[in-house]
Amino acid sequence: HAAILPNKCAAPPASPKRCAAKTALTQPKPAPTDAFIQQVIDATTAHHSKHFAYRGDMYGALCFHRLQPSYCDLGDRVHDRDNTLKIKVDNAGAIHIGCWKIDATKAAEKIKDAP
Repeated sequence: HAAILPNKCAAPPASPKRCAAKTALTQPKPAPTDAFIQQVIDATTAHHSKHFAYRGDMYGALCFHRLQPSYCDLGDRVHDRDNTLKIKVDNAGAIHIGCWKIDATKAAEKIKDAP
């Protein structure tokens, strides 16, 4: 019989102290609904309508496909080929427009009825 190797990708066992108090950051967030995604896209149209097309959500952020070059005020540069725009909504409903390239965000609008 072949030996069964332990799963090297498994997370290490958590210490009892860390498991005792779970925070909102450690709880998985439910997937956003299509209606909520559309509400965020509509509220942020000025940031992406000419240069990007929505392509899906990943890592809790709405991701976009670049259609044409555009200026990024977060990185103070023009992005021409990469899909750098990300939009996140925090628990309070505040929208944050961000750039994957420099991992930065700026506050934008606020969404009512955030999930």
